[in-house]
Amino acid sequence: LCSPLWWRNMRAAFALSLAFCAAPAAAQDAPTPPELTTLRYDEDWSVLADPGARTGYWAEPLKYQPIGDGAWIGTGLEIRARVEHYDGNLWGDAPDQTDRYLRLLPYLDVHAGPLRAFVQPIVTRAGGVKPEAGGTDTTGADLLQGFVEVSLGGATLRAGRQMIILGSERLV
Repeated sequence: LCSPLWWRNMRAAFALSLAFCAAPAAAQDAPTPPELTTLRYDEDWSVLADPGARTGYWAEPLKYQPIGDGAWIGTGLEIRARVEHYDGNLWGDAPDQTDRYLRLLPYLDVHAGPLRAFVQPIVTRAGGVKPEAGGTDTTGADLLQGFVEVSLGGATLRAGRQMIILGSERLV
């Protein structure tokens, strides 16, 4: 993770992902798919069940994959990379330091009629953190979100682990 070759590969992967994210222009009368949000479980890609709603965007087969009568699977991956550099750390008593963080957040969203299951693990890697990585900088994998839900007409019952937005998010 600390090698210059790794960072060169990360820059190339980032540039390549930006090139692929440019979606082709959709027809004026075609329904538009949902916007990407910070809460992936809020995205409803069932609009892609209608072949006329498809725009040809390369990620559509990943967002909506039919698996049976009214059942479908949606998948995705969020990549978060961050670099922090400190000059004159600790008033010059410590050498300059560069911390690197990489977080991968894949998800799987399964819909079958009124039932739904959503799973989103988080895989993290921290590099260069000195003297050692703290509790929030640890490297590994964990379950970020995982829940099942059932829709009962106008009500939805959900059980599991889920991220939620509270108010304006200024304190959370």
